[in-house]
This record gives sequence, C-alpha cells and structure tokens, in this order.
Amino acid sequence: MSERTMSKKVAIWKSTLVAGAAFCGLAACDTARERPAAEEKPVDVLQFVDPFIGTAGDHGQLHPGAGIPFGMIQVGPETPGRSHSGYNYDEATLLGFSHNRSSGVGCRGAGGNVVVRADYDAPADGAVPLHKDTEFAAPGYYRTEYGADRIEAEMTATRASGWQRYRFPRSGTAYLTVDTGHAHHRLYDARYAVRDDASVTGAVTGATVCDEGKYTVYFSLSADRPPAAVHKLDERRFALEFDVAGGDRVMVTTALSSVDEEAASRQRLDDTANRTFETVRAQAEDSWRTVLSKLSVSGGGQDRTFFYTSLFRVYHSPYRLATPGERYRESDGSVQSAGDDNHYFGWSVWDTFRTKHPLLTITEPAVARDIGRSLARLYEHGKQSWATDTEPYPTVRTEHSGIVLLDLWRKGLADFDAQALLPLLAEEADGMPRNSPDQILEAAYDDWAVGIFARLLGDQSMASDYLAKAAEYRPLWNAKFRHMGDDADIMHGHGLYEGTLWQYRWFVPFDTDWLVRQMGGPGEFTAQLAYFFDQGLYNMGNQPDIQAPFMFNKAGAPWRTQRQVRHLLTDEGEHWYGTHDKKATPYVGCVFRPQPEAFIPEMDDDAGTMSAWYVLAAMGLYPVATGVPVYSLHTPLFENIQLATNGGRPFEIRTSDPAMTYIAAARLNGEPLDRAWITHDEIVHGGVLEIMTSAQPNPEWGKEQPCRTVLDAPPEQPCAGSSNGR
Repeated sequence: MSERTMSKKVAIWKSTLVAGAAFCGLAACDTARERPAAEEKPVDVLQFVDPFIGTAGDHGQLHPGAGIPFGMIQVGPETPGRSHSGYNYDEATLLGFSHNRSSGVGCRGAGGNVVVRADYDAPADGAVPLHKDTEFAAPGYYRTEYGADRIEAEMTATRASGWQRYRFPRSGTAYLTVDTGHAHHRLYDARYAVRDDASVTGAVTGATVCDEGKYTVYFSLSADRPPAAVHKLDERRFALEFDVAGGDRVMVTTALSSVDEEAASRQRLDDTANRTFETVRAQAEDSWRTVLSKLSVSGGGQDRTFFYTSLFRVYHSPYRLATPGERYRESDGSVQSAGDDNHYFGWSVWDTFRTKHPLLTITEPAVARDIGRSLARLYEHGKQSWATDTEPYPTVRTEHSGIVLLDLWRKGLADFDAQALLPLLAEEADGMPRNSPDQILEAAYDDWAVGIFARLLGDQSMASDYLAKAAEYRPLWNAKFRHMGDDADIMHGHGLYEGTLWQYRWFVPFDTDWLVRQMGGPGEFTAQLAYFFDQGLYNMGNQPDIQAPFMFNKAGAPWRTQRQVRHLLTDEGEHWYGTHDKKATPYVGCVFRPQPEAFIPEMDDDAGTMSAWYVLAAMGLYPVATGVPVYSLHTPLFENIQLATNGGRPFEIRTSDPAMTYIAAARLNGEPLDRAWITHDEIVHGGVLEIMTSAQPNPEWGKEQPCRTVLDAPPEQPCAGSSNGR
C-alpha cells in the first residue's frame, strides 16, 4: 500500500464515519475494493494489509506499530488516554514511541515500555500534536510527523529490537528522551544505567494484563552517533542530547531480553551489525510477505483487505521469546535454554484456543509445533492459570492449554513427551474452579481433553475416569440451560463470566450429540438455535458463544450455518451486548468494517481470536470443537483460496459464485462430498474442494452426515477422530 493510498484512506474513513455503517466490507472504501485487473498480474499481498484497522477507541484495541511475525518487539506510537494497546486512532496528540504491547486484549493491557521521543530545545514534557495526515503504517513499518516542528519519526523492527529513526527539519539542539517508567498498566519498578560507550541499559517491571502477576523485561539502547551529552532527568527518565543540522537523521535502537541487560546488549549489537534501517525494514516486509502469501485468496468481488489484515493480526502473538540455542526466562523466573527450537511466550489461551491455535495448525504448522513445546514447558515449570510474579514478558492467561495440546497431538504436530505431560494436564483439570455454570462447562471441556488424551495414549482406566468426570456437567446443564427462563438473558447472571445463560448454553462442543438429544432432537435443536440468533441473543463481541453460528451443521441443517455466518460477515445487524452488560438500545451496524472502528463496540481482538474467527469464517472453515481435528464447512467469501501445505501440494477451495450464500453441492478431489465438514488431514494433504453455490438454500446438502461430537462415544464415532486414526 503506497503512502498516498494511505492518506486517501484516512479521508475515506472520515467520510465513512459520517455516513454510518451502511456497508460491510470494502464497498464503503474505494481504494481497497478488489479490481478485476489486479487478477491479471501478480500482486504484493502486503498491499492488502492496513494496520490502522481496529485501532480506534474500543473497537478492537489494536495498534499500528512495527514488528515481524511473532516478534517480541512492536514499536509504535503511544497516545494519551486509556487504550489497552497504548494507541487510539482518534487521539490527536502523541506521548512518544514504545517497544512492546499486548495486542487487542482487555483490562488495561500490558507493556508500553521504554518510551522514546525526540524534541528540540528541551527534553520531552507532555503530549505534542500528532499530524494525522502524515501517519502511515504497513507490515514492519510505521511513520509519522509530530510537534510544532514536524519532526519525522520512522519505526521498524527485528524479532527483539526496535529501530526508531528521527529526521530533524531544522538545525538546533535535539533531545532524545527515554522514559523507562511508562507502562500500560501498573509499573512496579524501572531502572537504567549509562555505560561507557554511551549506551544505556536497564530493566522494567510491570503488571501483566488485568494486573495479574508481574513481568520484568531488560533493555539495551543506543544511538547511531555519539550524543553530545547524556542527561539524567530523574530515576526513570534520561535524555540524549545532539547538535543537529536541518535534514539530519538520528537512529536509536533498543533491544529487549527476558534474561538480563547483558543479553539485551548482545542482542542489540548482533541486530545492528552490518544492517541499516532500510535493510531491516525490507527484511521485516519480507517476513510478512512470506507468511501472508501462504494463503492466496481472490475473486468473487469480495474484499481482501480485512482478510489479510486479520491474518496479519493473528501473527502478532505469541512472541518468539528465544530462538534456537538462546536463553530465556520461564514463568517461574528460572533461566532456560530454548534448545533446538523457537520458544514462544505471551499467552491468552482462554481466548485463542477457540480459533487462533487451530488456524495456526493449518497455516503455520512449524510454529504450532513450537508453541506446543513451549506450552508443555510451562507445565514442567508449574504453570498457573493466570500470571506469576516472575513472568518474562507481558501475558494474560493459559486456561485450556491442554485442549490446544490435544489438538496438536491429534493433528500430528506434537513434539513433547505426552506420557509425562498427561498427569500434569490431569492435575490442572482437577484444580479448575467449578463454582458457577460457566466454570462447570469449561472444566468439563478440560476433563474431556484429558480423557481423550489418555485414551490415545493407551491409559483406558484414566480415560474412563476423566470422560465420566467430563459428563458430570450434564445435570447442571439440565438444571440451568435446558429450559430458558426470564433470567437467561442477564449478563453475569448466576455468576457467569462475561455472558448470559443463553450464550453459555452452547458451550459443550465436545458433547453436541448429547446436546442435540437433550433439546429434543435435530429439529428442535435447530429451532432453538435459530431462535437464539433471531432474537438477538448472540454476542459476537466476546468468546463464550462464537462457535454457535456453526452448530447448525451439528444437527443436519448446514444451510442455516451458511446463512448465519454470511450475515455476520457481510450484513448490518443489531448487537445488544457489551463485555459486561446488555445495552438499552442495540448497536446497529456491521461486525467487521475496514476502518479504524473495525469491530462492534467493546469487541476486543483478544490476541487475534476475533481476527482468526474472521479468517476461518471467510475461508469457509471453522473448528467448532478444538481437540477434534475436524472443521465445519460453509460458503467461503472468495472464489478461489489456495493454502500452501508442507507436503507441497496446495489445498484449494473453489467456489462457483461466492456472492451466493448457499451450498448447492460440493466435491472433494473430484468426488461428491455430502457432508458439511472436512478433516484436518484432508486439508493438509492437499487437494481441491469445489463448492457449487446457489441463491436459495439446499436443505438436503450435508443433512444426512452431521459431524457430531459426544464424549462417551466409541473411538470410531464419526467426528470423534481423524483420518490418521488419532
């Protein structure tokens, strides 16, 4: 995307805000509409990524900072206010540029450390004007002008170092002020020391997301030219002084480490050796181009910008904390070696296990494998559900990691000692709280995962025990969820966490066959699920019920999933719920919009969870029950989707006319496919899925072979395993 295109987009966004949400998708944004001519020649996938999407107010809590896929560093602007990510597109002033942040999470976020800003005549003091018309962002790069003198700031990054380059329009005395005492949430401690070579090292300790636990990050900072002086402003702030001529540029590089200041210094020296700002920016762009190009989508008149921007957001976390052979800190504070693989950290698994982790098993299987090893190490070092007081980097929570590990195992992506890990998974499941209806359902999911894991590992006694334990939720479900009363639409009613009884009612994806029977069979199940959507009881803005649109497939009514998912992707609708309450009047508009107000109000991206939901839904695939290596099928948004696979043969989805909502028929590798689901193996082994669409529903397609899950089924139960026998 050119800088001129971005400036045009800013103007379009402003007009779109005035016009309201009359359009979903890029019909409202001329510059990003898909042009047929673009299909005739190769295009750079990066032109479809817009980092400003989701950065305004409480519509995603995202930021436009520069980083690389899964990088520790996300260097970008800090604006005043209480944004979770440190940046709000609607703000017109700037505090400076920080180096780490939690993307799209709730509470107050975490990170926002080591804030730098260049100014004339005196060290930074308060916010300065941010010239919005000069802001530009692309994968791996951010640029803007600010202040009365319109100093230009550019950002790029490697995995563990942030590069900031300032251009001074006039001669004078410039100060690069560094604030080590800045944090998005609570700051516990910060320190720095000036070294003989004029580099500065130090450490910051802050609160992790939701003020649960603490993290400590170490930094090493240096400019590309010697400062005239280094001024100690107070215990947490210092400034580098430079004499500059008009047009001079000064670059400052900051490396972060979870180990200590010396490791951060080595990282900075390694990263800056024989590299320029331009080469680092080009390498960052190439890294994004490589990962995003693994998915190619085209045709159908649909927009690609929201799709690729969402895929871009998925890869913002977890962070690659250490590369092979490097040291890192574990959550218990111990220093470990990454061994032969990349070590990942920065979790929000309660959110991401539903969408992001299953998506990564398709698009980034090597990363998914490393993530599995990293999660397994957490258990070996006394994993907690939330954060410890000795975290190596900002993080959120890790409930349901056992489900992620089971999913990896069943997809052939596990590279950990499952036999040794199983007792730890069981211990964690045993300790899950069961004090409210939602906690009982969530704990049952973990019990199910332990039981299935034990069955796969040959421990039939343990499998029997935990599958029986998983079924203990059923009396509670009958008491609270079978018949929905007047109190079923109360947020936090009955002690629920961020939801209603209606919304949690469907959260037993590991036992849907039983659920269908309890509601009176497929017809009644379908009718009650349809009522849930028709009455506006569904909450797209939070996680507890985001699998519900795909559950019509579970009862032999896939045409209803096709209609409901397409509605959520492309149509305006009424949205009644925030995170904690039901509104007096609904928000009326689109869920997904290609502008800074990308999501419905109060809908956080939650570390890529909602972005992954969009990517999967737009592809026509969805993992209704993580841990079951199967994806439900519905109508894709695109005419052609190609996924690069490790086997060399791509998996291709061809849709005859994606403007039509319904599936009339389908073929897999030339053979008729009359089921509304596909296994993981069928995808990753490559092939062609052809979908023939129609303007009217075909109630017969997929009706006779619903993919149900039931926790007490024999191993051969359809949808209880995968084609590789796991």
